[in-house]
Amino acid sequence: MPINQQQLLQILPNAGPQAGVFVPALNIAMARYTIDTRLRIAAFIAQIGHESGQLRYVRELGSDSYLAKYDTGQLALRLGNTPEADGDGQLYRGRGLIQVTGRANYEACGEALGLDLLRQPQLLEQPEHAAMSAAWFWDRANLNLLADKGDLLMIPRRINGGTNSLADRQALPAGIGGAAVKVLDMRFLILAFVLGSGLGTWAAWQWQGAHYGLQLSTQTLAWQQEREQAALAVVDWQNAEQARRRALELRLQDNDTTIHKELSDAQTSQARLRDRLATADLRLSVLLASPTAGDGMPTASGSGGVVHGGPRGELDPAAAGRIVAITDYGDQGLIALKACQAYVREIAH
Repeated sequence: MPINQQQLLQILPNAGPQAGVFVPALNIAMARYTIDTRLRIAAFIAQIGHESGQLRYVRELGSDSYLAKYDTGQLALRLGNTPEADGDGQLYRGRGLIQVTGRANYEACGEALGLDLLRQPQLLEQPEHAAMSAAWFWDRANLNLLADKGDLLMIPRRINGGTNSLADRQALPAGIGGAAVKVLDMRFLILAFVLGSGLGTWAAWQWQGAHYGLQLSTQTLAWQQEREQAALAVVDWQNAEQARRRALELRLQDNDTTIHKELSDAQTSQARLRDRLATADLRLSVLLASPTAGDGMPTASGSGGVVHGGPRGELDPAAAGRIVAITDYGDQGLIALKACQAYVREIAH
């Protein structure tokens, strides 16, 4: 007796689009564990509606400090978690539509469903496994028998050890009370009509819709995982690029410091030279040519001859200072050229 999306939304009106995601998975899970009568389906849907916040949560909420109650002490032992504070409480928190909790339950559920839940507990957050684990737990606790008897008070006791959540289930628009059964009674009217017009076609469409719905939900999860992986790859690339740029900036900063020191040392040396020139009133002399021709140009030396030291002229201090300034500009130009060459080498790597 499968349930459709409209019926599920009548029972769990706050499920929204999640109803369409879970309908195929719920029908497959309920069929496997014979949750196939109006009373069984009504009780089961009401129970998972409470445990999952009307299909919105398949992972138990709570901080690490809150989940630490599952990590040590008597509750941890009852759930099969290790007695040490090693994170079992956080790792094996409640998951699935009925909140399977604890290492022992994860191990038993994994064996029943053919999943390695001890290594991959997050599998129970996927729609098909979330629904199947809830139906498995329902069957293991023999809750179909209680639903058949109408023993609605005992069902929450079997699951949570008390009745504190019963009011929440009854508060659902189609909770444990008769409203859920009335919603499912509409199914019998539809079936009666369909039997008169051909059950085979209807059944085929129901199966195909469930199959494609489950396939679509699986593809959606795979696409979301691919998006997350792509986003992580972009973040890794950005971090690597920032690290490379930072390293380049540090190298350039070191080069700037070195070049600045060289420039400062050269300027200091030049300043000392100027001080010596000013203090000693040094006169620079230049070698003048031998006797000049009428046009004032030096005469050429004879064949094989040498120009011997001719008369020397003296430059005044202003001319000497100008010559020193010109050499300053040359030194600064060489230092700047060296800095440019170092920068080009760095960015070329």
